[in-house]
Amino acid sequence: MIRRAALAFALVLPLCSCARDEAPPGAGSERAAAAAERLEHLRALPYVDFAGAEGDTGADGIVRLDADLSWPGYTLSMSRTLCRADLMDASGRVMHAWSTSPCHHWANATILPGGDLLAVGMDPPADGGAQERLEERFLMRLGADSRVEWKIREGAHHDAQPAPGGRITAITAKHRREPAFDPERLLRDNYLAMLSAGGDVIEEISLWDLLSPGPAGFELKRAGVARAEKIGAVDLFHANTVHWMPHPGLEERGAIWSADNVMITVRNQDTVAILNWPRREVLWTWGRGELIGPHDATWLENGNILVLDNGLGRQWSRLVEVEPLTKTIVWEFTAPDRESFYSASRGGAQRLPNGNTLVTESDRGHAFEITSDGRVVWEFWNPNRNADGHRATIFRMRRYEPAAVAALIGAAGSSEAGSGADEAAVAGAEVR
Repeated sequence: MIRRAALAFALVLPLCSCARDEAPPGAGSERAAAAAERLEHLRALPYVDFAGAEGDTGADGIVRLDADLSWPGYTLSMSRTLCRADLMDASGRVMHAWSTSPCHHWANATILPGGDLLAVGMDPPADGGAQERLEERFLMRLGADSRVEWKIREGAHHDAQPAPGGRITAITAKHRREPAFDPERLLRDNYLAMLSAGGDVIEEISLWDLLSPGPAGFELKRAGVARAEKIGAVDLFHANTVHWMPHPGLEERGAIWSADNVMITVRNQDTVAILNWPRREVLWTWGRGELIGPHDATWLENGNILVLDNGLGRQWSRLVEVEPLTKTIVWEFTAPDRESFYSASRGGAQRLPNGNTLVTESDRGHAFEITSDGRVVWEFWNPNRNADGHRATIFRMRRYEPAAVAALIGAAGSSEAGSGADEAAVAGAEVR
């Protein structure tokens, strides 16, 4: 039985009214082809930097906090065009920040043990032209004082995460020619790059080489062609997250939980995949027929997988928890009014130690924390706005336990004591 959680408060309408992309059972081939064409068009649209005025609540910062039910910690928020990451307490007070300039945008950022920050982003194009040139894309490591310790290009995009042995795994991209796939256009291949702590590339794994042979139960579908004119290549994969297995105690349950495994989310293939790094072998795939444009798949302590199903073109998003052996959805979260929770792109979901889930609704600059039954116990609206008053979108948010970031904010105990009054002031509040 699927356990479903419904959003416990009403959200406003989404950014835009996009045509539904679902073809009902029995729909003819013409309608299915039209739906596929619309989805290709949506895949080609650029990321939204600022949310539109329609549906803006006017609220900024933390507007809801149930201090008894919310999981205590410090939340990292990344505003795309500000090239900045803010670490804030439960009341929304910024305790530490990293930033760089000049910069075109940041994508995801991750705090490393010791307080350094990994940031994936893009510099302003030198010629002022296309915004998708690979040579402007970077991965950098910043010290706590925002000093750049190293910066590499390699076409880095979307995500970079800690890997075993103090190393780093990043998603990168290169163009290649595969005439059997497309005799006219280049292919934008995605790679998983293993880096040393100092930023040297040690080895790479090509997603084309992994997925084009067709692992068991998987068929590579033609996607991302509509972006070819803009970026100069077919955006076949558009991978957005990479995570190493973080729970070694699960390894005895089966091969897919091995500590040698890494999980990736591949938006344009509607797929989550687990691969064994040493053997260069795909062990598990899932998502076709269930996910549309997914993001941020992560392993849970119980061995299940949590992923954001963006529902690109469907106009509503959801979270799903999947039991990997049976490929069964065992928990699902949607809003009562389904279209009131929708991020066509980006976004994320983090299962917290107390069983709550932190949700990033990127395209509206919005995040919230829910209990397992869908009760909202913390809610945040990005207070950063542009000159027109439009709210900055958020790439992804992550919450860290106090001990993990104590070096950045001073003694965790004193920081929490100092924020107590602010937390009490917003606890249970609803600002509209």
